[in-house]
Amino acid sequence: MTNEQIQQIRYHAVCDIAYRWFAFFEGKTEDLSRHIDIFSEDVLLVHGGTHLLARGKAAMKHWLRQLPPEKGSHIIRRIELGKQTDHEAAVIMDIGYQAVRGDGKVSGALSEYQTTVSFDKDHNAVFSFLQKTPLYPNPDTTFRDSFSENRLKSFIARLSYSVLRFSVEGNETFLQEALDEIKGNSLYPLLKNSRISHIFTENMATDNLSCTLSLFDHGFLRKLNLVLNESPGRWLTIRHATLS
Repeated sequence: MTNEQIQQIRYHAVCDIAYRWFAFFEGKTEDLSRHIDIFSEDVLLVHGGTHLLARGKAAMKHWLRQLPPEKGSHIIRRIELGKQTDHEAAVIMDIGYQAVRGDGKVSGALSEYQTTVSFDKDHNAVFSFLQKTPLYPNPDTTFRDSFSENRLKSFIARLSYSVLRFSVEGNETFLQEALDEIKGNSLYPLLKNSRISHIFTENMATDNLSCTLSLFDHGFLRKLNLVLNESPGRWLTIRHATLS
């Protein structure tokens, strides 16, 4: 696996857990007992560099349980991987947060998340440190629901991670289970005989949960068209897939 492939796979792994983290606050996704897997055992959650919210997985689980219900949204405006080692990376995220108050008015903040993620041998990512710092009031007072967008982008990130790993190693559980579910075995030979170098998303639609992934196989373009289902769980599921 080349360094460029590792960087792409790591980026998609980080995007997956970032979008899952925020979708969890916004709607019905996975159970907390599974969601907590996106954090390391010794994770730290800090507010504004001064207030420790949680230390360790158990404390993070308790903090999430105690959060009051709200109608909120989290638009990820930027995700950027910074300094890396063999097993860690610094990640900066810019977030546009909104919440609908009891009187119906919308408030919120533009925040920066300084985070550290840890990678396992397969380059799956977990958060080991998160520091959220509100910087400015959010000037957008029209509520924008981000749940479907975050759910869709998390799925796209996980699928992109899986296709790249499958292309390099010929084995990836998430991809195989997703295709088995729709009897998509005919896609295996096409993907297995490819060596995907880059993946780009186009035609993403949150209203009917569909997207097209452009897969570049040494300069040759393939398009993976997906129609998805929304149901509670870690990720969306595939209803229909075609590869051209």
